[in-house]
Amino acid sequence: KEPAMKLNFGCGANILEGWRNLDLDRPHHYDRVDIKKPLPFLDGKVEMILAEHICEHVIAADCLRFFDECRRVLKKDGVLRICVPVARVGLERGHLRDLILGHGHMQVMSYEVLHTLFIAAGFTDHGETEISTEGTRP
Repeated sequence: KEPAMKLNFGCGANILEGWRNLDLDRPHHYDRVDIKKPLPFLDGKVEMILAEHICEHVIAADCLRFFDECRRVLKKDGVLRICVPVARVGLERGHLRDLILGHGHMQVMSYEVLHTLFIAAGFTDHGETEISTEGTRP
């Protein structure tokens, strides 16, 4: 049996043992993956994908295409875990403006936006277990 393939997109310094850690700034060319382009992985071969704080750095159309690609490469029972900062009513004005205007963000993310993108990408089994502006681990 082949080992499980787990992909950590936009890893930055968050290098996870047992995962393929991918980012545009990785030292080796084979670990440099641009989520705005087709993913260089075979259909249905990936067990788990973690995309932590990268989806808000691309426009919604590119995020949808990334989710399409995630769906393509995931196994039938694979897991896609997306972590994004969430903008919502009730946040302090300065924090909300920072989420929208700061950090190179290209779009504002909310549960509703993610839910809509998942549906558009063809995911049917999705749920919200926690919405947090804090980083999480798989």
